[in-house]
Amino acid sequence: MDRPVLIFGATGLLGAHLVRRLADTGRFPVAIVHNRKSQFPPGVPWYRTPITEPDPVRKTMHRYHPAVVVNCAAYTDVDGCERDPGLAARVNTLGVENILRAAKEVGARVVQLSTDYVFDGAAGPYDENARPHPINVYGKTKHDAETAVRNAGSDTLVIRAAGFIGRGPENHPSFVEQMLAMLRLGKPLRAAIDQIANVADASALAAAIQAAIEQNVTGVLHLGSRELVSRYDLALLLAEVFGYDSALVEPVMYADLGRAARRPLNGGLLVRKAQQALSLTFPSPRETLENLKQALAQA
Repeated sequence: MDRPVLIFGATGLLGAHLVRRLADTGRFPVAIVHNRKSQFPPGVPWYRTPITEPDPVRKTMHRYHPAVVVNCAAYTDVDGCERDPGLAARVNTLGVENILRAAKEVGARVVQLSTDYVFDGAAGPYDENARPHPINVYGKTKHDAETAVRNAGSDTLVIRAAGFIGRGPENHPSFVEQMLAMLRLGKPLRAAIDQIANVADASALAAAIQAAIEQNVTGVLHLGSRELVSRYDLALLLAEVFGYDSALVEPVMYADLGRAARRPLNGGLLVRKAQQALSLTFPSPRETLENLKQALAQA
């Protein structure tokens, strides 16, 4: 592949892992787009572009003329989306529409990262053919983006994943790193026993995205661990793997957390299609946390 893979949202947890993965393997050139200061691998060209503005997106697309565009950019604060649905729509839906239009001009395939929050969590886990029914603003804006991607052409790919775990970029810790900070300080960690989903090791997710690009996978693909885990059980496992007192983890019902947005509770994704199509198996929740521990130790 002579034309590069262009990655939007390169400073987020997944975007940063994907940049490193593609740069390290060197199978095709990489260019990245970001909207905040960060450290990038040497030799990787980058450009600051707000995806909510069509003209900068178009200029960036024509600047790099990519073969494939991977959009990892999103407003992922679920409660923040509920409080500011306009911002959520501008980033998560309008931004994707801007990317799709510009990608069409240069003949680039689009890979869009999405979420299990497009489902209502009434009867999970869900396969790729399940009908989305979002119950919060974040899920609705991501579902609207999925619809735009599918309507853009048959050569696109929507990847749904949940519970990204990995070492986050500087000053932007992942949700598990925030949980770790609570345990490290000896503070009680309240975790829902009724919110159930997969987890996705960020490094494994980046490898799977690379494989999907190389194999020209299209349509919809679910990625993540085969095992589902509640937030409470994940917190207990986190305490065990990192050697903290599990008594700090307090089981609660999700409704008792007082969050602004509803979450899909009996959620999660079935990942058999990805296992067969890409010939891979994601790490278990325990293995994912052990990988995080190793990554943090090497930081």
